[in-house]
Amino acid sequence: DLNNRLWFCIEMHGKVISRVICSIILAVVTVVAAQSCSAVNQSSCTCTLQESKKVIDLSSIGKKDGNPRFDQIIGPAGSYYGYNPCFPFTSSFGNVTVCSDVAGCVTTPSGEEYSIGTQSSAQFITDSGHVAISYSGGTDGRGMLVRLICQENAGNPELTSQGNKENNIYHFQLTTKCACGNGCYNGPKPKGGDSDDEGTDAGIVGIVLMLLLIFGFALYLGIGITWKKFKHQAEGWDVIPNKDFWRDLPYLIKDGFLFTFEPCKYAMRRIKGENDGENSPIIDNTNDTSSYNYGT
Repeated sequence: DLNNRLWFCIEMHGKVISRVICSIILAVVTVVAAQSCSAVNQSSCTCTLQESKKVIDLSSIGKKDGNPRFDQIIGPAGSYYGYNPCFPFTSSFGNVTVCSDVAGCVTTPSGEEYSIGTQSSAQFITDSGHVAISYSGGTDGRGMLVRLICQENAGNPELTSQGNKENNIYHFQLTTKCACGNGCYNGPKPKGGDSDDEGTDAGIVGIVLMLLLIFGFALYLGIGITWKKFKHQAEGWDVIPNKDFWRDLPYLIKDGFLFTFEPCKYAMRRIKGENDGENSPIIDNTNDTSSYNYGT
């Protein structure tokens, strides 16, 4: 019967279908969950979250006196780092000419000092689902990536070093309430408010979901037809996977609607009948068929 055929299809195509579904879900989650943040007036300090229109503002963390807010932060390999959000600083230790007007600086265990990024190069990006700031322009192509970790109940901001992870790009995590939308922002509300692009964002998500659904269905048909044609030597309409299911689907939908709405129709008829009965004549089944007894 139909159920047996359906379970047979699931058993035969289960692994492939599961992979397709997982891929679709992963793509949707990636599209929806990724938080992008656009810099405000090309600032290295503030950005506006695309979805919520809230502002991440690090200006209250950065120091303006030419010194780094975070100094002597030790890394995994024994190097020491200095970092200051928003405003450039000049290193107070080591070779001043190397770490002058920088966003970040590293001192190796051997005492060598290098710039690892400038404020003018800062770009807001998305890294592992978090908003991050990418810096470049350091000594010999060095750069840094600061991942912003939102913690609304955080006290003092904390910077942790993850070291030189790839091609002289130094990774850090900055945990602070200022990494949360409007966590430290007291400025004017961004133009457009919270709802101007809400419909547009929802429309984009809807289009992406629809395209993924169409792609998944096309992939299902392609795999199913190929399997039926070459594995079972099917021809004509028989190459369609779950042909009987798709043929019966309109009737199943109809039966579902009837099953759902028939009790409602029955209830409405009963209610209507009771209301009509209060003012409608009731035929008196006596010998006198010409007389009526009107209900009260």
